[in-house]
Amino acid sequence: MDKKHSGNAKSNFDKLASDLTIKERKDILNRVNPADIEIKIPSEGDYNDKKAEKERLAETKKGLVRQFKKEPFFRKFVVWLKSFILNVSVEEVYNNAVIGALARRIEVLYPGLIDYKRRIIGNTMYKELCGLQRSQELFKNQLRLADADSGVFYFLLCRQLYPEFMESVKKVCDPFQINFDKPLGQEARNNFLNKIDDMLASMGNDMREKIGAISQSYEWLKMFSKLSISVILNKFSMTGDNHSCLFVQVKNDFTEFFKILCSKNNITDEFISSLLLTSYGNKNLWKESSPECSQEDMAKIVEAASVEISNINMFCRKYPLRDFGKVINENSLFIPELFSTGDNWFAKFREQWRIVFDQRWRMWNKEYKREKLKKKQKVYFGINDFQKFPYHPWRKYEDEFPFRFDLSLGFINYYFKQEYLKYASILNVVSLEGNFQIKENRHEFTDLVADFNDIMDKIDVLVGQVALGGEYGSEFMRYDGSVKSNSSKEKLRIVINEIEEAASYITELFINSSHKFQNLVSAMLGEFSTVYYGPLTNLNKIMGRDNVEFRETLSKFSHSMKYAGEIINALKEIDSYRV
Repeated sequence: MDKKHSGNAKSNFDKLASDLTIKERKDILNRVNPADIEIKIPSEGDYNDKKAEKERLAETKKGLVRQFKKEPFFRKFVVWLKSFILNVSVEEVYNNAVIGALARRIEVLYPGLIDYKRRIIGNTMYKELCGLQRSQELFKNQLRLADADSGVFYFLLCRQLYPEFMESVKKVCDPFQINFDKPLGQEARNNFLNKIDDMLASMGNDMREKIGAISQSYEWLKMFSKLSISVILNKFSMTGDNHSCLFVQVKNDFTEFFKILCSKNNITDEFISSLLLTSYGNKNLWKESSPECSQEDMAKIVEAASVEISNINMFCRKYPLRDFGKVINENSLFIPELFSTGDNWFAKFREQWRIVFDQRWRMWNKEYKREKLKKKQKVYFGINDFQKFPYHPWRKYEDEFPFRFDLSLGFINYYFKQEYLKYASILNVVSLEGNFQIKENRHEFTDLVADFNDIMDKIDVLVGQVALGGEYGSEFMRYDGSVKSNSSKEKLRIVINEIEEAASYITELFINSSHKFQNLVSAMLGEFSTVYYGPLTNLNKIMGRDNVEFRETLSKFSHSMKYAGEIINALKEIDSYRV
């Protein structure tokens, strides 16, 4: 033994000897047995008070020292003796002894769970993890928990539990109680938001406590659905019919696993039912509507979820997870981090109310613009309301697949079926008789007339396609206003994208052509002149005695193009305005 080793040993021995009384030394001589190391292992029931456990067993040497001092004298002596012989700290020897005792008990009581000598997790745990993964899949897919929005859940939950309270909040913050005489500014918005805060602050303690209790279950189940169980399973290797993996391969992955499974929350069927109603509820949170799935389907999902919750409960009761965590981490003071949501449900609930209000606020602003535009349409074209496309099957699916050209297409179709016909013959006369001061203007005029004819043709084609027996109309009829499967949604999305592509071409061509037409015709009438646009040299001679009527009609067409361009640009903005 070198001097350094001897010095360390002497230090350990001196510490050992200084703690022994004469009586204890005599007792050692009579009882010492080097093989007699039996560490008392606390049962799983000793961990009920998690907070006290956390304080009592901090992950420090002091925690081990405190635990060690509680051991009977003889056990302490054996640990001291081993520390002296191996020249390692008392804490390390004691930790290894505790872990070894825990591992032996687990191996005896739960065969196949671990093989401590080889430091591997066995086939029993692999099978249990497969079962937990099946439970997880249900909550991910059926209850849509993996990507769930907590704020939405608390909003819909409160509406389910306290509908009168939620209605009272809506009444004080609904901008639609104000007419569309003038726009609403930031001051009005802030006033509404303050009213929301005041109403939420008035929630009773009983309401807060009930939702707080449910929030623990919700957040726990949401975290369970995100556990990386599949990652852990992929690290197991197969030998014959058995699966196993080394402690060191998965101990980091198990950290979150222990945090969630050791903090099991009480989850009831009532909670699952509430979760279903919110998971399959209406996405427009301001409005109330029936869930997407039937009562029968909901009952089946609740039953399946209850079975999986029972399986999780059984797993948590069956195995000493904290002891298992200590063994694979080889740390007798290992304590899973406590899972707790605190009271952050209220902050999420409040934030969701603001999101819902902002959606309602944007909707008011959209309606304000619509009302303004209706008045313009009345003045410009004498029409009282927005014009509809002859067939508009996309409107049945606007919540999930908003169509970006609904009003635009309706107006363009109206314009060519009603307004443009008033001027088509005059434009033909210009094509035949007009003498353009700038020759290039004739080519542009001819091209613009051709563009408008192209738009009319494409509108007729699109009307046929979206009609009941058309290419697109037939596809819409297959779903009868309800699309459930992902494959059906994808097919319908493709159809709507194709219609939007055609509508986009028509809309953009109309906007560009109407602007050019307005500039060109104004110049033809001599209202202005540039290096690019010039007048008709024979403007006052075309159509002879009907020349005055000709010029008036051409002037009306110029204004019609200006008004139509203004309307279609505004409609395009409203169509694309998402709330």
